[in-house]
Amino acid sequence: MIKKRKKSNVLLIATLASILLMGIGTALADTIDKSYTFSFSGPLAMTYTAAYPKDTKSSMYISVTSTSDSSRSSFKIKPQVFNGDKYVNTGSGGTVEKGKRYEVYNYAVENFGERVPVRFRGERSTASKLTFKGKWSPDYTYESGVIVLP
Repeated sequence: MIKKRKKSNVLLIATLASILLMGIGTALADTIDKSYTFSFSGPLAMTYTAAYPKDTKSSMYISVTSTSDSSRSSFKIKPQVFNGDKYVNTGSGGTVEKGKRYEVYNYAVENFGERVPVRFRGERSTASKLTFKGKWSPDYTYESGVIVLP
C-alpha cells in the first residue's frame, strides 16, 4: 500500500511539473550571449547582428569587448524588430563603448508579439576600416553595473 501511494505521488508530481513547464515554455527568456563582429568602413556605414527570436517584454543586451583602433572605441546601435516584411527600429538605442555592458529598451514583444525576430543595427562613420566585437542577447535579465539606454 505504501509503495503504491509513493508511486502515485511521484507520478502526480511529475505530471504537474510537466504541465507547468509546458505552460511557461514560451515565456522563457533567451539571455544566452551571442557573438557579433561589426566591420565599418565609409561614411555612415551600417552593419547588423544575426536575428534571434525575442521571448519576453524585457530589454535587449549588448556589450563591446574589443575594437581594432583603441582611439575610436564607440559606435551607435539601434534595436530592430522584423515587422513581417522588413526590419524597423523598435527603441532609441544610443552610443556604446568598448569595455561596457548595456541594457537597451525596445518595444518588440509589446508591439509584434512573442518570438518576433530582433537584432541590433550598428552604425559608425569612419574613413578607414574599423572593427568592433562583442556579445548580445535578445532578452535581458538584470545585472549590476549595466548601463541603461532608453
